Amino acid sequence: MRRIAPLLTLITLWCVATPAAHAWTEPPADDDVRLALFLPIARAAWPGSPCAGREAVHIQADTLLRAEAPLVTGDANSMLDGMAAPETCEIWMAGDLSALTFCSVLVHEFGHLAGREHTDTPGDVMNGEGDVDWEPCERAVTPPASVRMMQELRSVLPAPRSSWRVSCGARRGAERRCVARRGTRVRRYVVAQTHDAFTVASAD
Repeated sequence: MRRIAPLLTLITLWCVATPAAHAWTEPPADDDVRLALFLPIARAAWPGSPCAGREAVHIQADTLLRAEAPLVTGDANSMLDGMAAPETCEIWMAGDLSALTFCSVLVHEFGHLAGREHTDTPGDVMNGEGDVDWEPCERAVTPPASVRMMQELRSVLPAPRSSWRVSCGARRGAERRCVARRGTRVRRYVVAQTHDAFTVASAD
């Protein structure tokens, strides 16, 4: 089981702290880029933190986190996703986390730097068992509806899919009509939208 630790052993590793763009982009796979993208979210979550502007975030710190995990969890086979040392404003992050987990754990650890303790509330960003959620992180890694609709529509087009020009009309009820063109070829579709999914059907 992977968990999150508050403050523990200090160690000098390399750190990254750069500003990020605020527009949604495809979640990056590179942890350096992820850190730049999610730092503003973590800082905004805890205004007035005594560590504000002085945070040192160490990524890919698996060796340290693995060594500290048994001391925190009592389980020799456990692994920490992250930990923080408020005294030095340092945070350590595990590698191989999903973009959403990386962002949520970063916010959690910034919470420790701000003086917050663990809770046992499921889904609370300060949950100590790793069951953490944070809506700004969800938004940062989830494409907006318009992007998801276009991805679903392009998935049914013949390859090469990027060569089709796609235009869609206004939504009427749960549906909208879309037209895809490539040279002289034209394909028409009806796209139905529910709360969390899109369904594409041919209208030809």
